Amino acid sequence: MKRKYHEHSFQITNESKMSDFEFEIEFLNPSNTFQGEVLEGKIIISLDEPMTMSRVTIAFHGNASVSWVEGTGKEKQRRKDEETLLKEEITVFNGPELGIGLHDLPFTFPLPTDLPSSFEGSNGSILYYAEAVIVRSWRRDPSVREGFTVNARLDLNKVLDCKLPGEARDSKMFCCLWCKSGPLSAFITTDRQCL
Repeated sequence: MKRKYHEHSFQITNESKMSDFEFEIEFLNPSNTFQGEVLEGKIIISLDEPMTMSRVTIAFHGNASVSWVEGTGKEKQRRKDEETLLKEEITVFNGPELGIGLHDLPFTFPLPTDLPSSFEGSNGSILYYAEAVIVRSWRRDPSVREGFTVNARLDLNKVLDCKLPGEARDSKMFCCLWCKSGPLSAFITTDRQCL
């Protein structure tokens, strides 16, 4: 999902005119990035008028959060905890100005090798996002965010039981009103647990 920033209430030029512009982050491959790989993309800025600025930065963030309930009844309390996994910023453009038109500002960022996989659940999440900022002196700095997914690698050589045979068994009864079936059973075996 791409988010665009439209500026309607900030002064952009020295003539105090108001201007619309588009501002977004586009990743080369936002949903299939592995830890230790290089995250690539570009910041896209489309201007109707020149814009003065100090610089354009992009910061990469990763946060883990978890929540749980302790106690029962009146003693029940909801607890939560958070941890910062990633927080780094790079400058992709040093001012002083971007002219009229469409500007693609490319970036690359090597992801750390120890990042956990992205995850969203009812009691916790691990989320990653990038935030681009146009830094302007004496004015509000417009910013835009875009999420990306990190996948952790699994080294099957380190999984001790991976080459051992595996098996699973289950049984289920089916019912329909007054009729009851006999059990349906399944027993599955494999020569190893991992491919």
